[in-house]
Amino acid sequence: MVTTNNGPCYLVRHEENGIVAFDNANSMVWALERILREPSHAWNMGQVGKRSENTSVSWGEVARRYFELCAQSFPELAEPRS
Repeated sequence: MVTTNNGPCYLVRHEENGIVAFDNANSMVWALERILREPSHAWNMGQVGKRSENTSVSWGEVARRYFELCAQSFPELAEPRS
């Protein structure tokens, strides 16, 4: 998970189960590059996040809502429906 200080950072332990970036575009780019450049570290953080004691979060639901937000914000990227 990547979030910012103004996002749900209470859910993330930096570099343990995700990345907490500062609230600016450059920091978000850094965080995403950090995830993409070290896929094994990203995978490990994901595994730690899945084992989190915080059971109030359904990561499937988080992903679904994220994709819905992306589809609303960037409709040109949505898959065409048959």
